[in-house]
Amino acid sequence: MSSLKNIRVHATDVSLASEPSSIECSQCKFISIFDFVFTLHSNFDIILRQTHYGIKPADCPVRVYYCNSKHSKSDWPKHKEDCKPSTTSSELATAVQIHDAILFATKEPNPRMVKVPFKWIQEKPFLPSDTPPPAFQVLARNPWPTSNCPFWVGSLYPGGPPLPDNRLLVAFINDNFSVDGSPPNFCIGKFLGVKQWGDMPYRWADNVIVLRKRSVEDPEFQSAVWEEDLPILKQYWSKYTEND
Repeated sequence: MSSLKNIRVHATDVSLASEPSSIECSQCKFISIFDFVFTLHSNFDIILRQTHYGIKPADCPVRVYYCNSKHSKSDWPKHKEDCKPSTTSSELATAVQIHDAILFATKEPNPRMVKVPFKWIQEKPFLPSDTPPPAFQVLARNPWPTSNCPFWVGSLYPGGPPLPDNRLLVAFINDNFSVDGSPPNFCIGKFLGVKQWGDMPYRWADNVIVLRKRSVEDPEFQSAVWEEDLPILKQYWSKYTEND
């Protein structure tokens, strides 16, 4: 079993319950023979098949395995050509999807629309025999030096009535801006009509981008609508304070 030490997981959306006990890397033809129980209770990883973001395993007709990510990347053009998943699948999604977002940049006087890439990911099931969880979207690139956090706006003001059409706005912020020395977001201050930074109801810092979602549970984001979402943001942020 020592030959398994250098094997690394590449994809995580396949159940091992029905997999063979011997699999071959598509690139180097390395054959791995392993015992599932031993693998689950050790530090060794196993080769898993390549699939696409947002596609159920059953919708990916070609089973391809790799012993490392380098081999996976080099074989990707061939796999993409051979693997033609059903376009009718409700889970089908492109690996990267672009949404329109409203950007409040720290060094800019006014908000503006930008294109923001999102990628579909699918987490590992807790056990190999479990059904893989549904795919969901995350930011393809992190604009912040530390971490990002969704700030949900689902009402006209804190504790107020819901947004029209049950709209939900999502503002991605640097959730460490209060302790990591991020620059103040004067763009939001000017947007709210505040003349002195000390008069800000809430002292936002670092860049902020805003999009839409149908609900908190919905796996997919939606593009922001400038003329509809800006007035709501102004009304909500004008009443949002450090105590909310």
